[in-house]
Amino acid sequence: MREDITSLPVSEVFEERDGCPICRMRDLLEQRVTDYITGAALMEPDVRVQTNQLGFCAGHYGMLLKKRNRLGVALMLETRLQEIEKQVFSNLSSPFGPNVKKQAESADKPLHTCFVCQQVDWAMERMLATVCRLWERESDFRRMYGEQPCLCLPHFAQVCAAAGHMGKKTATD
Repeated sequence: MREDITSLPVSEVFEERDGCPICRMRDLLEQRVTDYITGAALMEPDVRVQTNQLGFCAGHYGMLLKKRNRLGVALMLETRLQEIEKQVFSNLSSPFGPNVKKQAESADKPLHTCFVCQQVDWAMERMLATVCRLWERESDFRRMYGEQPCLCLPHFAQVCAAAGHMGKKTATD
């Protein structure tokens, strides 16, 4: 199988035969993103702007706390809370005032965003496209894919959705 910069991580995930390969792929991406933002990117202004705006879901915040850089995580949390204060509470007159719906929306929005989720979803989309490309072009990959013991149901659905963009002849092989 020909290896390139996009196919190598996918091939490595599929070489192992233990559980869902897409779960392993997602776990790998989550690990890389959390390592990146608690390490090299902690003080990069563009990354900090994004983490301040998006924050982290509870699961990824827990992953960040398990890293060795708790001080860095505390710094990110402090600036995130300052951003939430600006977004939610800057124009707060009363929770029972005339703008109650707008205030409710601004208070609810930070609960549904996560920097890590956004980065992982972006990368997963591209890696699933690579899975489809490898399936189309590489018989060795089709063999490795077929040797996987299972795909979990959510990832099976994602693979099927990604395969919807393949040519009809290749998708049915």
